[in-house]
Amino acid sequence: LNLEACDLFQTPLFDVRDDDARRLGVGAILSEFGAVGNSEIGADIIEFVVNKMDQFLHSWSFWYLTPSPQIEGSDELKALARPYARCVPGVIRSMSFDLQKIVFMVAYTPNLANRTFSTPVEVYVSPFYFKGSEIEWEVNPNGAVTKTVSFADPNIWLFHHTESAKTENTITISIYMPPTTNQHESSLELNY
Repeated sequence: LNLEACDLFQTPLFDVRDDDARRLGVGAILSEFGAVGNSEIGADIIEFVVNKMDQFLHSWSFWYLTPSPQIEGSDELKALARPYARCVPGVIRSMSFDLQKIVFMVAYTPNLANRTFSTPVEVYVSPFYFKGSEIEWEVNPNGAVTKTVSFADPNIWLFHHTESAKTENTITISIYMPPTTNQHESSLELNY
């Protein structure tokens, strides 16, 4: 699989759809992609597409014909079980997940109208990649947010703005596993 060729030929198509969404002032979603087979090449294609969707801040839904227990530990699951920011009170500037380094990052400009901090940033922290007490996080500028974990779902991290957060600043939140941790082994269990 030549991902450089995919990038060369597919990125202009993504650019057109991104331009359309911006021109119309609407969100964008890539629906029903996938059906590439459970293989390393299939996972590379999925990872390429979802990384592009993160780059353009577009939503996506994966097409999976027949769910089966064989997806557990599969290359497809590794590409799809990614973290994401599910609520951001402001304008997202960028969002990415580096599958090789196991680093999630979201950068945004907060909407802190009237200095109300009631709506936190919500990040789904995938248990496939992030597990145990070794998970680390950082924020830039330092001290702009504090972190709590949702009572309803421990995989949802809540980042609350502090008094030092400024509307004009871009805030970047990074979540990662220390480099010494073996991130690629998981026992994620799926129930159908």
